[in-house]
Amino acid sequence: MSLHWRMTLAIALIVAMSRGDGVAAAGLQQSDEAESTVVPDDAQMTSLAKKLESKSFQERQRAAAEILKAGAKAVPALTELSKTGSSEVRVRAAELLTQIREVEFDARVRQLEADRSTDSAKRLPEWDRFSSIAGETPDIIAAYLELLNAEPRLFSLRMFEAPELPAELERRASELASQANDREDVEFPVSSYIGVLLIAGNDQIRLPRATSTNLTLVLNDIRLQASVEDGVHRELLRRVIGSWMLRPGIAADRLLQFAVTYSIPEGRQLAERIITARSVRPEMISAVMALRDLGSPEENLPLVEGLLTVDSVLWPTGQQTVRKQAPAENIESRYQLQTRDIALAVALHLRGLSPVATRSTPTLPTASHFGIDTMGFESNDERETAISSYLQKFVKSPE
Repeated sequence: MSLHWRMTLAIALIVAMSRGDGVAAAGLQQSDEAESTVVPDDAQMTSLAKKLESKSFQERQRAAAEILKAGAKAVPALTELSKTGSSEVRVRAAELLTQIREVEFDARVRQLEADRSTDSAKRLPEWDRFSSIAGETPDIIAAYLELLNAEPRLFSLRMFEAPELPAELERRASELASQANDREDVEFPVSSYIGVLLIAGNDQIRLPRATSTNLTLVLNDIRLQASVEDGVHRELLRRVIGSWMLRPGIAADRLLQFAVTYSIPEGRQLAERIITARSVRPEMISAVMALRDLGSPEENLPLVEGLLTVDSVLWPTGQQTVRKQAPAENIESRYQLQTRDIALAVALHLRGLSPVATRSTPTLPTASHFGIDTMGFESNDERETAISSYLQKFVKSPE
């Protein structure tokens, strides 16, 4: 952007603010004069935008001031101009949009800081989701303010549903993933992570490319994990992570493992969703295994036992083959891990028995009971014998 245009924009903003109108007062209690401001319609906004190309500094200044005076109400028309106008208009419209968003957002944040009211919070982005996740208390409003101040650009874009939002989410997710380096001498930006995760968890927002992968990778950072266990934002962090887990379309394996390790209750909901969908992907392994630890045996047994007839092969996958070692040879194995095999092992565990209790083969070391290379079977005969034994002992046949 040219120096001339920067000066025009800065002066126009000062002029608009000095009148008591526009974006500086937007979101606060406005005067009667501000309330009666006539908002330019699309045709007038187009005319004003064209004046931004004027050779006259004064005319550019007046046009920008009028646009800024319209404040947030001018955003829709200005957004359209930033897409369809001439190259000069597009650039300048985009700059005006940035100014309007930032000042409007800042005004609303300052108002919330002043009164700490739910009414003021409702005028800011994602408050409804945030309050439903975390609860409406004074402490939660303070935590919400911390998120807004940690990620002002992201929340400003969200407030106006700006088209730049997905790209900004992607950028911030990438930056947070790069900061997830386990460096204990550097504080991890937990508030930023919660803020980004809160917005990204809204399934109405498109997540481009690796955004979800990067946000989930952050869960591997030991400083983040310490915050989940005993940090200042422990409860809030756990709840927002739990909400993130339930966003459709996110790779579930790492999330389920994290849920089990840190007892995140939404992990069970995620596991049930995967199981109910009868997934044939490897995530099914993590989903069934999660029911060992999340929820109660009474709640989980019917769900697990409902899988005892599901013969989907979960491992090996694709072109993988399994080989077993014999004393003098290396031969191909017929070993498979099917959905019903994991269900059998978990069902036995939930009933307080060894996961290999119904097998005729020797019992394996306890540490190996839930390995993908030990829960399966070499043959269907062996598998069906073990499952039949379980059903006869624990599941009543319909009369």
